[in-house]
Amino acid sequence: MYAIPEDRLNLFAQTALEASRNLFKEDDVSCLCIYGSQVSGYSSKSSDLDVLCVVKGFKEDIKYYYLRNFEPTVAVLAVDEDAMRSDVTSGSLGEFVAGRLLTPFYPVVGVALLKEFDKTYKKNVVLELCDNLILEHRMAASELLIRPEYFLFEKLRRRALMYPPARYSYSKIFSGPYKKVNTEICMKGFHAAFAELESEGLLVKDGEYYRLSNKFVVSTLNRVSTFAKKLYDFERMFKMYLVHGYAGRFNPRIIAEELYSKIRRSLFYKVEDELPDPEEYVFIKTAIGEQPLKERFDILDFVERVYDVDRNQISIKKIGRMLNSTYAVTIRTKDSEEKIFVKKYLNWTDLKWVVARIWTVGVKNFSVVAEVRLSNEVYFVNKLAELGFNTADIYHVNWKKKMLFQKFIEGQDLMQIWTSGSEQNVRQKAAFIVGKELAKIHQYNITLGDCKPENVIISGDKVYITDLEQASFNGDKAWDLAEIILYIGHYLDVNKSVEYARSLLSGYLSVGSKDVLENVISGKYTSLLVPWTPVWVQKRVLSEVKAFLR
Repeated sequence: MYAIPEDRLNLFAQTALEASRNLFKEDDVSCLCIYGSQVSGYSSKSSDLDVLCVVKGFKEDIKYYYLRNFEPTVAVLAVDEDAMRSDVTSGSLGEFVAGRLLTPFYPVVGVALLKEFDKTYKKNVVLELCDNLILEHRMAASELLIRPEYFLFEKLRRRALMYPPARYSYSKIFSGPYKKVNTEICMKGFHAAFAELESEGLLVKDGEYYRLSNKFVVSTLNRVSTFAKKLYDFERMFKMYLVHGYAGRFNPRIIAEELYSKIRRSLFYKVEDELPDPEEYVFIKTAIGEQPLKERFDILDFVERVYDVDRNQISIKKIGRMLNSTYAVTIRTKDSEEKIFVKKYLNWTDLKWVVARIWTVGVKNFSVVAEVRLSNEVYFVNKLAELGFNTADIYHVNWKKKMLFQKFIEGQDLMQIWTSGSEQNVRQKAAFIVGKELAKIHQYNITLGDCKPENVIISGDKVYITDLEQASFNGDKAWDLAEIILYIGHYLDVNKSVEYARSLLSGYLSVGSKDVLENVISGKYTSLLVPWTPVWVQKRVLSEVKAFLR
């Protein structure tokens, strides 16, 4: 089903066929289709009939023809078959031709070949846009829930930015009475592409959504850089403008008329005809439901919206240390009081990690960039929860302002327990269960990266792992263990440091590997922790590690 009646489609198809035969031998035409305003339902009396004609061995490579002896005027974009194939697979023409497959087209000749071109191009579009999502959201990209239409509308948005006159056509096609039917037509090639990407293990179907597989995310982060991606986008834009001029090279009037027409229309199209917002088609799961990526609440807006309270019922208190931008938000109602935890990944926090990265260079590679740290936190909060560990539920993510909203965990962190007036066996038990929990996490090849005692909260009989912005796969397990046992001496005397380290190591070895302890005593971590823990305390703690190895 198309936006125009079938008899009109057939009439246009016949006109396109006759026009192509005026220009090329019938056997030389590999495929032929009609597209544009006449097919998509927004044509005017002066609109041309747009025709894409793929020709075998076309020496001109690409060229416009305007046939004014037809009614309506037929605008033929002729392209060599090999050039077309190269454009849909690698953008060799800046997607100047391939991009027409993003709008509704009606096949006239070579239906199978057109379907293959359509699927191939749209598969590459999906891969390209997935790369962008991964580079922007890093590991958290695998947590995104993506509706299929996102890929169509995001690609159109990007093309409209590169070539603004196209925005008029796109907005007319994908708004108004024919939005649904035009979208369904354009999505056919995407659905074929999704099926292939699923079979290759790159996409995962999740109800009405698609998710990016962990394998896909990790391989892209290892393969693609943001700079290289931007360079490629610029090169493609340059090629598109170059090819546009080359296609009408023997008739400058053609280019002038087309540009004038598109610019004139783009100046006068209505605001309500805007393209759909792609971010409305991407979500992330939270403990309170699916959150559209475009939602970006600050603290007060979020609380007012979710809890339906006035601002005078909200109090915000900064918590944590000087370089931490973390807040406890209390919401008071008649019958209850609830807290949420909010973390901002801002410049002061960045400064802390810049210093840490410089200090630990060659031993520990800390993530410095705020976007990366936010992404790590979102991903590993969900990943550890999926594996059965206790983490603070995520309520909201503001990607633009780099803010994370979570459940506030009531309890004491490990250092608070050690320095409190709790009974000795309670403090030792806390150390033991935290050591055991760390070893269990390491069994999944996950390391915490910033494994200070303050980052583990005991709430009742549960151990909560917090502050996961430095977490990673296949990291340095010995660093995690060395940091948590040596950091004790920053707050406690040598005897208590040794005592709690002993309990923690016992817990770790109850399920963990002695190989990690071997690396702890290698000596490379002690100098790094000298600013926090005196050397003599470190030596006593490390002697305890050696005792476990004997």
